[in-house]
Amino acid sequence: MRIDAQHSYSDRHPLDYLDSILKRNRFEGSVLVAREIPAELPDYVKGVVVRVDEIDRRGLDEYQRHPRFRGVACGLPASDLEELEARGLTLDVTAGAEHIAEAIARCPELKICAAFPLVAASAPDQVYVKLLGLQRIAHAPVQVREALARRGAARLMFGSNWPDELPEITWKAALAIFTQCIGAQPIEVREQLLGGTAREFYGI
Repeated sequence: MRIDAQHSYSDRHPLDYLDSILKRNRFEGSVLVAREIPAELPDYVKGVVVRVDEIDRRGLDEYQRHPRFRGVACGLPASDLEELEARGLTLDVTAGAEHIAEAIARCPELKICAAFPLVAASAPDQVYVKLLGLQRIAHAPVQVREALARRGAARLMFGSNWPDELPEITWKAALAIFTQCIGAQPIEVREQLLGGTAREFYGI
């Protein structure tokens, strides 16, 4: 199953619009990263990550009533990381990547990921990395292939970041840039990057 590991939506570009794009490109699912869980979710959204300013238990209780809730996206340092770890939820780091090693020391079983531009080369190897926004990175192909060689496909995943990259980068253009950056790879590696890692990280 191919999974777009990160996208959102807007009034101009609703979730239903992405459905046909994914199908045309042979993607079966996605992970929605948004400020709230929509009342109605298309079937293709296999997991939801909620953007929060801070982590709190009551908020997690509410989110976990939804069967497709998988974790939160917030900056570091953050309180209650232990609560995420205990509940088996994931953390998407949106800022403060320099605190990732500290977070891992506190919560060694917590699954943590961050976008490629945010993660320094020195980030711990167990951190998962979303390959998105590659058009903004100087020498992106070199950096992506170095990350692939160091971390392996099991720690990297494709995310379109649609529609936040519009109008400069369409969903299909994001996939094309990703494909150019990884270069020629065995089919097993490509499928891991295009869905396998996201499925494993988010428990899809």
